[in-house]
Amino acid sequence: MKKTKGKSLVGTKRTILYDKLYEGKLKEGWTITSDIIDKTPGGFFSQETMERSIYYNLGVKIDQVSSKTSDRFQFNLSDSSQEWIGFCFQLYQGKSTSYDFFNEVNFSRGNAQRSDFKARFISLTDSLTSPWNLEMHYERETPKGIIQTFLSEGMAIETGQISNGIDTIIISPIFVKGGKLDNGQYADVIKIIGGYEFVLNNKTLGIVDMYNQSFSVMESKDEHRIIIAAAATALLLRAR
Repeated sequence: MKKTKGKSLVGTKRTILYDKLYEGKLKEGWTITSDIIDKTPGGFFSQETMERSIYYNLGVKIDQVSSKTSDRFQFNLSDSSQEWIGFCFQLYQGKSTSYDFFNEVNFSRGNAQRSDFKARFISLTDSLTSPWNLEMHYERETPKGIIQTFLSEGMAIETGQISNGIDTIIISPIFVKGGKLDNGQYADVIKIIGGYEFVLNNKTLGIVDMYNQSFSVMESKDEHRIIIAAAATALLLRAR
């Protein structure tokens, strides 16, 4: 699959280019971002609020910020015999502490991260075919800040599944094992998710490579093959 780069205006349709077998079209939805600032954590008369009031009088402003970013999109995917439509929704939530010194210097430190990605795949060829639901999730505390946590622990571990109520395909991360140095040697790197593996009954049905923007589908039932292709497409498109 050749990546559809960037996000366009709501309702914009773009062709998804695959190397072979599949055809697809992306339709953009809404992307919404919001920040909620809590100036009185724990209540107006809490100890933390009182301490922040003292700092404020000294020229230091400290706020708790809750951020949300949601992204909606849909796409059609077809091969020579069937067509499916996928409705996708990504919600990212973060909590951080914002510091402002004398209205001249400001920075923030991330305290927590949460990501929920959901998709529903519906057959346009056979109305009797059960829809498949995809769910991906991670959540972690980052008391040292997001960057420091990443440097010490690596990326947050995101896992998920796809299910039609009968079969449940597990989605597990695949980690980058090492990096090549200038001298040609390989060395361990920070824990980085390079892709995902789709597994049913201990059998790998497919793999998606997030860095090369590609996926492979192994031999399996026709419905499983196109669902793996749809799930891989959804994961690649959410990073567009």
